[in-house]
Amino acid sequence: MDGYYSVEIQPMPDLNRAIPSDTKVISYLIRNKEISQMKKMTVIAASIAATFAFSGQTFAGGNSPYVFDSAGDPVMTGHGTCLLNNHGTLNSDTAIKECHPDLVKKEEAKPAPKPIVEPPPAPEAKTITLEADTYFDFDKSNLKPEGKDTLNALARDMGDLNSVANIEAVGHTDSIGTDEYNQGLSERRAATVKDYLVDQGVPGDKIETQGMGESNPIATNQTREGRSQNRRVEITVQGTAQ
Repeated sequence: MDGYYSVEIQPMPDLNRAIPSDTKVISYLIRNKEISQMKKMTVIAASIAATFAFSGQTFAGGNSPYVFDSAGDPVMTGHGTCLLNNHGTLNSDTAIKECHPDLVKKEEAKPAPKPIVEPPPAPEAKTITLEADTYFDFDKSNLKPEGKDTLNALARDMGDLNSVANIEAVGHTDSIGTDEYNQGLSERRAATVKDYLVDQGVPGDKIETQGMGESNPIATNQTREGRSQNRRVEITVQGTAQ
């Protein structure tokens, strides 16, 4: 007919029949070989990468015998032990607590600090002066009532006698009279003070007496007022505060 074309459709050839069987076998072997080579290269590449990574982990610890991960933690084996890198030396200096606690150097126990010993309190000294004209009879070693009252108050103020270390009574005179007489008078007045304090319960072994005669004046002996000041008994109490 005019305006139309006639097309004849031929069936597709069977490629499997068209290609010889030997050719198909060769092609299959080639493909398998290529795949095998690709797998092999992949395994080699992975091994190389792992080797570099493992090497990095091995030397991350410096001289350490352990393998550490990127976080700095030791790599553990499937058995729960630490992986060693075969480079470092395992000893007490390189062992770590997480892997070999028995090898880790144990810090030497520091000696306990010595207890702080507080120094004993410094002794205190208290001195009272008994003026002879007020507390003793004239030219004698007898105590007047005023002198006894003063010594009673002193004994009470001592409080705990265990805190009293020493008591010293020292007698003095003016320059009227001989040196020998004044020396004896000063000694007797000091002894009177001791005897009275012992009667009040003060231990006698804590009391010392001494006579100085006229050798240690505190005022001039040229006036009545000065001589009155020189006639005295000084009592010094040494001890610690309670």
